Amino acid sequence: MEITQREINGMAERIGKVSRLMQEVNAMALQLAKEDNESGVLQLRGAFSGTLAAAQTTDGFLTGLVGVIDR
Repeated sequence: MEITQREINGMAERIGKVSRLMQEVNAMALQLAKEDNESGVLQLRGAFSGTLAAAQTTDGFLTGLVGVIDR
């Protein structure tokens, strides 16, 4: 089964939504910090830490594939 350009575009759009979500997280965390809501900031940080690890793994994987393709 070949992956279509439409599927690639859909995945890229979903990644873009994650980027926008991270911007919202930053804004919320800043507001929580201004309100001295340490537990709220820590809760967001905890939720994000797993996402960050997954993003770093994916980035490394994609970088490796690009390196293989460029040969």
